[in-house]
This record gives sequence, C-alpha cells and structure tokens, in this order.
Amino acid sequence: MRMSLIYTWSRSVGNFEGAVKSDIGQADAGVTQDFDFPALMDGSDGYQPNDRRHVFKFFGSYDVTEDLTVGFNSTLSSGRPLSAFGQGYPSHDPKVYGSYGDTFYFYTNECPDANGNGTCEQSEKIYQFSPRGTRGRTPWTFNLDLSANYNFIFSDIDMRATLNVYNVLNGQAETSRNEHYENNRAEGSFNSYYGAAYTWQSPRYVELGFEARF
Repeated sequence: MRMSLIYTWSRSVGNFEGAVKSDIGQADAGVTQDFDFPALMDGSDGYQPNDRRHVFKFFGSYDVTEDLTVGFNSTLSSGRPLSAFGQGYPSHDPKVYGSYGDTFYFYTNECPDANGNGTCEQSEKIYQFSPRGTRGRTPWTFNLDLSANYNFIFSDIDMRATLNVYNVLNGQAETSRNEHYENNRAEGSFNSYYGAAYTWQSPRYVELGFEARF
C-alpha cells in the first residue's frame, strides 16, 4: 500500500492574470482588455481568479495481486475569489476611460444635483468602488477518482487493461460565477444574472483503455 498526502498553501496576487482574463470570460490569449485604458486597471490589484489558497491532495495505490493494482486520487480545494464588474467610471476623459471595458466601479444611480442646474452631470454621479476579489469566493470543491490496472499476456504480447472512474461522488460544486454586476455597456443597469454559476465540476464519467507493449 502506497499513500501520499500533500497540502499546498498559496497566494496569487497582482493586477494582471496573464494571457487570459478568466473572471470576465476573455479566453483568447493575448487580447484581453487589461491596460487598454488606465480606468480598467483601477482596482485591479488583488487576489487573482486562480488564487486557491488551500489545496489538499491525498492519493495512493494498492497491489491486490502481482498483476492487479487499484488506486485513488482525491483533491480538496478552496474556492476562487470573486469580483463585481461595472460598466462605468467616475471620469469620462477618453484618455482615462475609453467608454468600453469592465471596470471595478458600478453606478449607484444616485446623482445629487450639487450645482442646482437640474441635470445629472458626470461629476455628480456616485459610483461604488469594488476592488478585485472582494466579493467572496466560490465554494470548496472535492473530487475523488478511482483506478484499476490489470496486466496480462495475450498471444505473447504484454497487455494492460485500465479502468478509471472520475468524480466518483459526482460532485457538482460550482467553479465559476457571472461576475458582471452591470449589463454590458449599460451603466446603472443591474445584471440579473450576476452571481449565477457559469461552470461546475465535470460530472462522473468512466474511461476504459487497453495497452499493448511490444
């Protein structure tokens, strides 16, 4: 019987996730909105979407016979940080905010008429600042995989049959959520899908394989 337990504590902090921007769904490498305008980076410094603070891994195998080996692999991970992206910014200077992109500000729909002219001017709007990763985290996820390997000989050829069962407990914890607090390019318009789950753990599935070694 062989078993191992690994615990990893880590922090992923900064203002730039990398080639992709997974919290708003930009998956095309190298073409994210980051650094397009100064406003888009205001509030971006924080825990990155790939920050999983605690990860436990417990795995092992057992030789039932000389030819049959069974094993397991389990992972328990803490959730990823969440943000609330808005569609506006306190300044409409085109050199600061070019009227597109997800910001870390959202409009409260409050606009006190400070100068008494009867109109809502940009300088009078009240925005809420919501820095990256300050809106909680997704749930912890647990995954358990089982495997079996059987070695045998067929027509003088060394063969191996493998059976893998992934996510044995069929866990369905959510792994990402909609983080757009306001509707696309609609400042002050609440996105009713904000906080809804985007992705979940892969459901249970089975993999059967055969290997021939000459």
